Amino acid sequence: VKRLKARYPYDDLASSPVHGVAVFSKYPVENFTTYYWGSEPNLTGNIILPDTTVHFVATHTLSPRSEERYAKRNQHLKQMAHYLESINGPVLAIGDFNAVPWNPAIVQIRRQSNLIDSRKGLTPTYPADWNVGGIPIDYILHSNELKCLGFQSIDMAGSDHKGVLGEYQLVAHEIQSEI
Repeated sequence: VKRLKARYPYDDLASSPVHGVAVFSKYPVENFTTYYWGSEPNLTGNIILPDTTVHFVATHTLSPRSEERYAKRNQHLKQMAHYLESINGPVLAIGDFNAVPWNPAIVQIRRQSNLIDSRKGLTPTYPADWNVGGIPIDYILHSNELKCLGFQSIDMAGSDHKGVLGEYQLVAHEIQSEI
């Protein structure tokens, strides 16, 4: 964490008994806020760039290991979509959504919030030790004010998921998001 904080000095963390979400930014962040959708924490805030502000939501949904958890995951994604559609301006939605891109809940969140999946191919992220045959369940979704310049999965020590790394351009600014 010390190495992350040296490079990304603006940070916050939210956790529940099951999951945690952390955001590290090299740009100042205003209004770090934790929302609980169901029992799961979500971090929101505004990344302050020289000429604009980019709003973000970072989340981790329940894995759908039972009908109850499947319903809770879908409700979480619906609440996030409702929140995201209320945001004006550039926005990023980042996290482990525990659903593949063609899942109806993901299709709906993208449609409702008008966000674009940064993934251009399959780019599996789970399980981390599968280079072939894994599934893409970790995301960086972005609004059309942002252009994705690159997206890839990255190895993360101690995690059962690969992280995702995206690079984005807004007007003449570049921002980078890592989870």
